[in-house]
Amino acid sequence: SSELIGYVQATVDRNGRAAIAYELSSAYWGRGLARQAVQAMISELVERYQVHQLTAVFKRKNLRSMRVLERLGFSPASLEQRMKHHVEPGERLMQREER
Repeated sequence: SSELIGYVQATVDRNGRAAIAYELSSAYWGRGLARQAVQAMISELVERYQVHQLTAVFKRKNLRSMRVLERLGFSPASLEQRMKHHVEPGERLMQREER
């Protein structure tokens, strides 16, 4: 079908870092689609743009997003990184380093 159910986007800088964002319609939660979509974006970023560091910011109460990112190898960012990215009190920052 051609129904739009969500999106994944990335902002890539010149130093090989990318910030990713995604949203999925709640009607499609729990099917692994967010994980698959974000993994596809990560693969594209690493292969095509040589990205070596990925970050994602999301609302603290969004535990589903946290689990998606954890399953994809992301971990909580340090206080220094949170300050650098201007993370708001109600948000979380997770990051993943590529080898």
